[in-house]
Amino acid sequence: MHRFEGKIKRFKLTFFALIFIFITLIIILISLKYGGNLLKIKEIFQEENKLLIFHLRLPRILADFMVGAGLSVVGFSFQTIVRNPLADPYLFGISGAAAFGYIFGVIFFGNFIVGSYLLSIIISITTVIFVLYLGTKKHEIGISSLILTGVAVSFFFSAVIAVMSVFLSDRFVKNILLWYMGNTGGLTLNESVFSLFIIVLLSFFMFLDMDKLNICRIGESFAQTTGVDVRNLIYRQYILGSMITVAVVSKCGAIGFVGLVMPHIVRLIMKTDYKMQYLMTFFIGGNMLIVLDTVIKTIFYPVEIPVGVITALLGSPFLIILLRKHRSDIN
Repeated sequence: MHRFEGKIKRFKLTFFALIFIFITLIIILISLKYGGNLLKIKEIFQEENKLLIFHLRLPRILADFMVGAGLSVVGFSFQTIVRNPLADPYLFGISGAAAFGYIFGVIFFGNFIVGSYLLSIIISITTVIFVLYLGTKKHEIGISSLILTGVAVSFFFSAVIAVMSVFLSDRFVKNILLWYMGNTGGLTLNESVFSLFIIVLLSFFMFLDMDKLNICRIGESFAQTTGVDVRNLIYRQYILGSMITVAVVSKCGAIGFVGLVMPHIVRLIMKTDYKMQYLMTFFIGGNMLIVLDTVIKTIFYPVEIPVGVITALLGSPFLIILLRKHRSDIN
């Protein structure tokens, strides 16, 4: 009986995954039409538009999906683990930590990109542990202390980046500023495809733990009796989440509030089963950012507004609403 239910569940997940992939391809195709000049669907595949599509629009669209999907599942995982609706890589200070680590690595390691990535991952994981430690009181993670600690850490890393910028060339500082605001428009097609592959791979590894997180929802004691190593599970999710954040930030800068907002939107649609919620969060997060960035670049053309600025403008009121909703917890 349980084996049959498992097959039904796997079929359901596969079916919905295929539907989400199909919807994503449709959204990508439609988004390729929009920008400085509107193209018809048939014009997308014409030779004279090859440069526009493959060097400008498609890399940016893939970067949008990579950022939206990656940060959304990290936010979902963190909110699930700490059982806190405000857990998010941006509010945790991880995005700032990853940005600092990457800039520091680029300055001191030069072209040794692997060194920059490793430094960013180490600093990001350390930041997660630090924020959770300071935000925990009597074995419970408080909303207010978590937010305040995360904001303080974000300000600290922003200040350090600002100090570092004083000693750098004007051109380098300008590039850092544009990148740090959250810009998905500066990647080549190869960079976008490779980054998306890394995000999909890491997200898949996080997805493999969703059954165990479903068990942990009943209680840690019960989970341990079923053979789940809760501590290793949590550490693994933190490490994978930090790696995804580093992969996103190193390419597109610190884009905030995506990981906070998207999991809440998904929970309004589906209340149970972390596996399905995770799958929906991945695709809805990626597609929402594609749509948002496409609308921005079309409306404000020829002015380039970084998508991170818009997510901050839209996400800040959402954070206030969440704080009001959980006011009793804060008090």
